[in-house]
Amino acid sequence: MEKMNRANQLTILRIILIVPFLLFLWLSYFGGSDITYILVVKATFRIIALAIFAIAVITDYYDGKIARETNTVTDFGKLMDPIADKLLTFTFLLVLLQAGVISLLLVLILLFREFFITAIRALVSNKTSKIIPASKYGKYKTIALYVGLFIIGLIPVFPYITYMLNSIILLPAVVLSIISAISYTKTAISLLEGENEEIEIEGE
Repeated sequence: MEKMNRANQLTILRIILIVPFLLFLWLSYFGGSDITYILVVKATFRIIALAIFAIAVITDYYDGKIARETNTVTDFGKLMDPIADKLLTFTFLLVLLQAGVISLLLVLILLFREFFITAIRALVSNKTSKIIPASKYGKYKTIALYVGLFIIGLIPVFPYITYMLNSIILLPAVVLSIISAISYTKTAISLLEGENEEIEIEGE
């Protein structure tokens, strides 16, 4: 069955991993305030959460690699792979936001970009029956966001200092998200105008 090839199974696995990831990440930021609890229990939860996050990121790399090498790229994969990425990264971002250790403005920029790209994909799919895969800038944005979030997860929480440092770490991903949104828009316009019918876009 097309939808259940090995690459797509990895995409589904990444979505499933979000549940335990959210649980352990949340517990690592919220709960007891006793120093022993923070240094032992919360630190353990954070390590587990980051380990799950790393496994999920690895599945993101291999599902695309396997799909290309085995020539099993499907519309299901093109659609669900970016959705899995969004669910994973925004789960991380929303927990950080709730914990007060990241800028709301930066998260809103990233969130708006995702809604914008989703709308463009839906429009192009409806008008041309084509699904726009991720651009190379989308790939760079995803890598920058994965790396930035992992680093942020390693940083202990200190008032004000952590907030500012985390925002700086997230900036490259935000800039790349804006650039990739422009790239998507140009591609969408070309497709809607009937140009580049055989366009190939490097996926994530």
